[in-house]
Amino acid sequence: MKNLPFIKDLVIYALGGILIVSGVYTFYSTTSILFDWFGGRAKAGNYVRLALIASFICCFFYLVCGVLFFLKNKLATPLLFIATIIMFIGYIAMLFHIKNGNAIELHTIAEMLIRTTGTMLYAGASWYIFTRTRIVYPPGHNAKTFRKLMKEYSKKELRQRSGTSA
Repeated sequence: MKNLPFIKDLVIYALGGILIVSGVYTFYSTTSILFDWFGGRAKAGNYVRLALIASFICCFFYLVCGVLFFLKNKLATPLLFIATIIMFIGYIAMLFHIKNGNAIELHTIAEMLIRTTGTMLYAGASWYIFTRTRIVYPPGHNAKTFRKLMKEYSKKELRQRSGTSA
C-alpha cells in the first residue's frame, strides 16, 4: 500500500510522456501533409482536409496536456475534452467526405478512429486522475457508518428545531 503514490506518479508521467510523443508525431505527420514537407502530400494520397486540420489543432492540445500531466495540473482535463470534440468534428467531416463519394485512403479511417478514441480515453483518464470528486470520510468512519452518523445528526437537528419553534 505504501508504493501506491509512486505507482500513481509513474502512471501519470507515462501518460504525459505518451501524450507528448503523440503530439510530436501528429505535428510532424500533419504539417508534412499540410505544407507538403518531405513529400508528405504525395505519400498521403487522398486525404480529408478538415480532418487533417482537426488533427493539426489537437497536436498542440496533446503537447500542452502532456506537460500539464507532468505538472499534475487539472487544466489537462478540460483541454482534452475540447480536443475530443475537435477530433469528433474532424471524424464527422471525414464521414461526410466519404458519403459524398470522394476518394479517401483506407488507413485514414483507422487513423482518425484511433486518434479520436485515444483522445477520448485520455480525457477520461485525466478526469479520473485529476478532477473526479473523492469523498473523504472523517477518521474512524466509512461510507456506511458515516451515513448512520448523518441520519442521527439530522434527527437531532429536527428535534432541536421543533423544540425551539414550539
